Amino acid sequence: MIELAQYCAILFITITGLGFGVCFLLNHTGKLSVLRAQWSGFIALIVLLEFWSIFLPVNNRLGWLVLGLSLPGLFLMARHFLRSQSTSWRSLVVFTLAAFLPILFAVYTSCKLVTWYDTPLYHLNAVRWINEFAAIPGLANFHERLGFNSSFLLFGALTNVDPLAGKAAHIALPYLLCMTLCEVIW
Repeated sequence: MIELAQYCAILFITITGLGFGVCFLLNHTGKLSVLRAQWSGFIALIVLLEFWSIFLPVNNRLGWLVLGLSLPGLFLMARHFLRSQSTSWRSLVVFTLAAFLPILFAVYTSCKLVTWYDTPLYHLNAVRWINEFAAIPGLANFHERLGFNSSFLLFGALTNVDPLAGKAAHIALPYLLCMTLCEVIW
């Protein structure tokens, strides 16, 4: 459970840094918050995943690229928050206390055995395929399950790279659930 929480924290920091970088490039820094930057980074990540998966498999190389692309955004984020005096630290402490238990529960339940019948049927197989191969035109002619595309499965493939290979079902959905909980609590 601690390993999953650490990986989700690294994923959050990386995606938020990517979002800050995108927002600074588009000059949308007026009312920029951490959660807005996270969702902006998630959207940018999905666009990058969709484009990347056409030509190359989603593997460790893309993970390192996303990490490298997020570093300038993290530096910009630190500079932005150091200059900004509008950050209310009291509300951040209240938010952290309010969000701790729901997020802890979501991470705990994500460690349990996956019991959805279609996860081993085609979700995990699709994620493994995305990790190993680029998109192949005409593959759906052989079987319909090989032809569908899902941005969520691409995100699952990104979370299925080392060090937690084979555990995408325990990371991708709980991460998005935790981010949605943070948005609702905020």
